[in-house]
Amino acid sequence: MSRLRTLAAIPLVVTLCNATASAQTLGGWSSAFWRTGVQPDDATIRQLLVYQNQLLAVGSFAGLSRAETNGIARWDGTGWLPFGATGCSEGGAIYAAVEFEGDLVVAGRFSSMDSTPAASVARWTGSDWQPLGDGFNDDVDALHVHAGELFAGGKFTLSGSTPTARLAKWNGTSWEQYAEVSATVNVITTYGTNVAIGGTFTIVNGGAASRLAVELAPGIWTDFLGGVNSTVNALVEAEGRLVVGGSFSLAGGVPVVRAAGWDGLTWQPMDLDANGSALGLQVADGVLYATGSFHGGGKLYVVKWEDSAWRALDDLVAPNGWCWSAVSWQGKLHVGGQFRAVGSDIVRGFARFDGVTWEAPEPPHGFEGTVWALEPHEGHLAIGGDITAIHGEAFPGVALWDSGTFLPLGDGLNGRVRALASTPLGLVAGGDFTASGTRPIPRVALWDGTEWQALGAGLDHTVTCLAWYDGAVHAGGYFEVGPSEAHVARWNGTEWESLGVGPRGILTAMGSYEGMLVVGGDFVFAGPSLASHVAAWTGTSWEGMGHGLPEPATCFQALGPVLAAGATNGGGFRAWNGVDWLEDPPLPGVTTVYSLGTFGGEFVAGTYSGVFVLRDGAWAPWPEAVTRGGVRAFAEFDGALWTGGDFQFAGPHSSASFGRWRDPLPLTRVQDVANQDRSNPLPEGLGVTYVVGSELLLRTSSERADIYDVRGRRVGTVSLLPVDESTRSFLWDGRNTGGSAVSSGIYFLR
Repeated sequence: MSRLRTLAAIPLVVTLCNATASAQTLGGWSSAFWRTGVQPDDATIRQLLVYQNQLLAVGSFAGLSRAETNGIARWDGTGWLPFGATGCSEGGAIYAAVEFEGDLVVAGRFSSMDSTPAASVARWTGSDWQPLGDGFNDDVDALHVHAGELFAGGKFTLSGSTPTARLAKWNGTSWEQYAEVSATVNVITTYGTNVAIGGTFTIVNGGAASRLAVELAPGIWTDFLGGVNSTVNALVEAEGRLVVGGSFSLAGGVPVVRAAGWDGLTWQPMDLDANGSALGLQVADGVLYATGSFHGGGKLYVVKWEDSAWRALDDLVAPNGWCWSAVSWQGKLHVGGQFRAVGSDIVRGFARFDGVTWEAPEPPHGFEGTVWALEPHEGHLAIGGDITAIHGEAFPGVALWDSGTFLPLGDGLNGRVRALASTPLGLVAGGDFTASGTRPIPRVALWDGTEWQALGAGLDHTVTCLAWYDGAVHAGGYFEVGPSEAHVARWNGTEWESLGVGPRGILTAMGSYEGMLVVGGDFVFAGPSLASHVAAWTGTSWEGMGHGLPEPATCFQALGPVLAAGATNGGGFRAWNGVDWLEDPPLPGVTTVYSLGTFGGEFVAGTYSGVFVLRDGAWAPWPEAVTRGGVRAFAEFDGALWTGGDFQFAGPHSSASFGRWRDPLPLTRVQDVANQDRSNPLPEGLGVTYVVGSELLLRTSSERADIYDVRGRRVGTVSLLPVDESTRSFLWDGRNTGGSAVSSGIYFLR
């Protein structure tokens, strides 16, 4: 009987819930705002390889587009998917991968794969990860299969208690030392019938070997006339010679520039550029490619060897940053690295070349730039910052969220939007901008529903904060207004005017509280009053507020009778008790509060360490962390908590600069499941249509979902497609995330 013959005949139980198999609720951070490419910003694809007709990427990343996986992912032709479940341990990285005896072996710096303990090296068996012996005590930088045997190189010195000084061979049950190497092995390859290694070492088995060594006979190594004089990162046999790449300038005493070839007798220069370094050498479809950073002739990061010289693939367009690896797959050259664009296209870490032009393999998605301000306005959510694009469309400075869609606001604004205020006049924006399209609008603007309008002559320097107070728009910042050169101003309908002799310093925060305009900033006096970093305008005069704040305020937030302030440089959180500002309760381990908001009747604080909530008299971390950047804005809108900043993850999801949290809701079970009998190997896939409860419609209209087996293991990922107002469908090919057919059984959609 075929393995998949009864897959659909046995009921496929479909539920919708959180990421874990035991979850009983739906909610948390949205996965809708993922960003294309490697995540976070400093992430890198170290190697691309083809394994069982699949294109895999490994590296030091915590996600690839919407694939929530550490260090490894697979490309299905249109998008990235996890390979296995969660990848390597959090904070780890995979530096090398190779196919060995039909299995995939990966290595790098990690302590587990899919939660299975593994010390920097592991083996994928087709259904799960297994450790490979005792692993290693330090980084593994290279893997290679030579003459049917598996080799590993790196910084390690031990496998368990066995000495393995930086070069080891797998004997079928454990790792054993293959040669004693004095420093890091970066690369291993085959040259003729011999093992060749490169790195930073100078001694192999007690003999001189300057960054390069080839084993001529068991235990006998040579560096071919003295090796090279600096690091070797790449080795490959091509055109009948050993090609070496790195950061060296001499090979066997011959002047060379970052690359050279050994023909068996002599070294020949294969010069790249003195200002760069070769990170990889690969042969794809008979062509030799070098990847790295080569600045000569305009910054190049991937070149090909043609007519005895290195040449650009495209004379006009190229990746704009470091490239590590190149591989041919389905007739195109795919490149991985740390670049962020190809030409004018936003492409993070992964691009392809079709022989004529560079391509972005997947359409852009997510935010480009930092969100500094969020403001509910007339049933929408206004978003401001130094954003430039959303989902690949131009959104200069500002956007509007409208029931699942981002809308532009006219021509946008040409600089950072630092503050937004919803007022009876309309939406007001303040910041560093000077124009909307071709229309001058200096630093403060009013959206009239059709276009941005200047408010008088504008202001002469940055606006950092806005508030509606006493029937008028008020602004604070770096600017100066009136004879007193005030940094706070009121729009009187015709022009900007000062509020007496205000605070004598830059303003950074503003809010309305109990009939007063409260401002914070870098000042110690407001008019004649002593006011340490915070002051209140009563409508007629400026007053200090208690002993003030220890550092400039970054934000204010009122909740009922309580006014709270966030501050910089150790100022943390302070609450006004009517007499003075108290650090009550303190926010442990946080020096700067970037933003304050409310959600469900509780204070929330945004910091570089994520989101905190003030609950039961104490601060607690948010249930799911916001990481890799600061949270600089909050808004409570449409039953959700919205966040903005320069963060890159919200919970497990890629959610660059913009996030949405919904409190968990009771799980709604599927009301109808179609059971269909299909033959192996499911050429057209397994299709299931089902009806969901109305409260789930918005959350399932364009999401992916995971398929779990009865043991709670994630085996696949599918897209949920809307059929009509209340029906969703998905198509599954009966394969797991590694591309292998699954066994018959009951599976769960989550």
